Amino acid sequence: RIIAARQEGARCLNHAAVEALLVNRDRTYTVKWRDRLVGEGQGRGEIQAGVVINCAGHWVGQVVPALNRAGRLRMVFSRGSHLLFSKPWDGPALVLPLADSLRRVYFILPHPYGTLVGTTERPISAASAFTEQALFVGADEVQEILERLSRDVPQLGLDRETLFYAFAGI
Repeated sequence: RIIAARQEGARCLNHAAVEALLVNRDRTYTVKWRDRLVGEGQGRGEIQAGVVINCAGHWVGQVVPALNRAGRLRMVFSRGSHLLFSKPWDGPALVLPLADSLRRVYFILPHPYGTLVGTTERPISAASAFTEQALFVGADEVQEILERLSRDVPQLGLDRETLFYAFAGI
């Protein structure tokens, strides 16, 4: 998705700490950032944007209060479940449709401990995003991914027998 965003003109920064997020009168945003990999006082910038996407993952709780001082930001949370299989995957990363539409996808990636498959990407409420329960993978999500793997790539042997770990992220 980040590649698609860049192709559409998005500016994507890695290792950038947001120092301020200002909501402008025209409902656009000014984002002031600092590159965390360079010395203090260097690597600072400012971006004007119509949309800001916070990809802080489970650190969102540390980022949101600092950015939402004005209380005008709308946050939408999603939770993704990931399955780790003991069977090695040495092929290229794959992205496949999760449901019968292209609106939800899942990926298959090589991982140092085998093969990583995810994610279910389900919307959740802001209230439940910060609970411990949000980090547990539901049996229905495991079953959803296992069924898709069985249907899409049965030859890989990614099944309940080779599944050894599951985790979720916000």
